[in-house]
Amino acid sequence: MPLNSETENDNWEHRLRKSTLYRDFSDAEFDSLNKIAIPVFRTLTEGEILVDEDDIQDTFVYILSGKFKGERYHYDGSMELVEVYTKDDLIGLDVACTRNQKSHLRVSSVTVSDVAEFNVNVFLNNVFSDRLMTKTTRNLIRLLADENIKKQYKIDVLYKKSLRARIVVFLRNMSRKTDNSVFEINMDREQFAQYLGVNRSSLSHELSLMRQEGIINVHKGHFEILDEAMFSRFED
Repeated sequence: MPLNSETENDNWEHRLRKSTLYRDFSDAEFDSLNKIAIPVFRTLTEGEILVDEDDIQDTFVYILSGKFKGERYHYDGSMELVEVYTKDDLIGLDVACTRNQKSHLRVSSVTVSDVAEFNVNVFLNNVFSDRLMTKTTRNLIRLLADENIKKQYKIDVLYKKSLRARIVVFLRNMSRKTDNSVFEINMDREQFAQYLGVNRSSLSHELSLMRQEGIINVHKGHFEILDEAMFSRFED
């Protein structure tokens, strides 16, 4: 749902100006880039699909607020939660820069979400000044690097065979990311189970055991690692 009001557009541009996509940009540089890139501001409702599997994707979005999930559906009817996206994440830049630009995920909004959408060809055709291009490329690379780290986290998790090992690796990665033993995972219990590739009841049972054994504290999406030594043993 694009926005048309000039007042609304100004408000959204103000929010975009403060985003990590424009980190270290002066006001003049921000205005110069936006005159060329011309972002489209959109609000998506809960459950609205941003992009579906096999869609051609020549745009990418920057999340200003809200939450999205990326899912992959298999021939047997099962679904895998691949990624959860939140504020300041990019969606679709990696796909839009490929040759066939074909999406491999269904990405939908978990909450009411605001995004700024960009046509990738504007960035690939080198129409900016050298200074703007350097700053833009640097910030996009940083954001893409963050996304690649998330993909590596997923590989680390799925590499483990046991459920407990998958839980431990995921929570360890989250702890390292936040540099804290207490953190939120931005997923509800069902989404967490889908991400780990298990059913919800099995996950809830294992988390209860880990809590009883004094390894973790958990309440909904809030986790605390209590016993680092025991935790590390399960990670190997």
